[in-house]
Amino acid sequence: MKKSIFNASFEESLNLEDDGFRKFNQKSYDDLLKSFQKGKLSIKTKVTYFILSLIFPIGLNYLGVILAKEIAVQGQFMGYPALEHNILSIKSYEIFLVVWLVTILIGKWFNQVFILPYRMQFHAQVTAFIWLFIEINLTFITIYFHTITIWGVLLLLLISIMLGYAMMQTQLRRLKRILYGEEYPVSTIEKLVMKFSIYGMGLLGGAIIVKMILKVFTVSLTNSMEYFAFFLCWPISNALFLALFIFVELSHFLPAYYKLKYPKEYREWEGKSLEEWYGKKYLKKYKELLEHE
Repeated sequence: MKKSIFNASFEESLNLEDDGFRKFNQKSYDDLLKSFQKGKLSIKTKVTYFILSLIFPIGLNYLGVILAKEIAVQGQFMGYPALEHNILSIKSYEIFLVVWLVTILIGKWFNQVFILPYRMQFHAQVTAFIWLFIEINLTFITIYFHTITIWGVLLLLLISIMLGYAMMQTQLRRLKRILYGEEYPVSTIEKLVMKFSIYGMGLLGGAIIVKMILKVFTVSLTNSMEYFAFFLCWPISNALFLALFIFVELSHFLPAYYKLKYPKEYREWEGKSLEEWYGKKYLKKYKELLEHE
């Protein structure tokens, strides 16, 4: 059977404890797990998460909608023309909000105590970040559409996709090495993807600089440099998001997959009782677990 990050044995999955990226979120997981094992979250924790949800992603993403709307109404940004049509409308915000809330409802199917901290972190760190990632890209498209044209937008998005692909392949090799202790060589496709990403971004940046030079007589040089510097935030934020999602979040949530796959083995390995591991509510629903103990 071909080795993947999802078909390791229980013993092999324990090697994920040595993954350095996993440790970024481990403390928050441990703190949440202790709260759930006591029966339920404290009032303080509930209020904190509620307020954070109002601020981010609900509030922050709504702020992005207002910003994009204002830019579209003015039809310009730093003296350069912007897209007149607001592609980040309040209706699209409402759709994203509904999708985010639906993912929270779907997550309630997973209600074992050991998975509850992962569930909360997933909605706060993954689905919320994906929503923000989409909004950031739509906002930048509104600002720079006329400057880089549709071809520049497609090129930048293609570069982001290919960069994400290269990062994912790197992460998969790294995780396989941790799980199975084997080295996996860099493929030719990965090398080509990285070269395309580097040269493609250079080509796009050069095209923007040429456009700025052509307009420097109608827009001040200071504005032109700020406009270009702000543009650089677009590919940089995409790269940072992809790195965070692929390396940190995937490393953190992969052990959750194996805990769901080998719940009995992990419970015994961690030395937890049935109630500590599953919780009273879950055991009432699945009484057969008590019978097999």
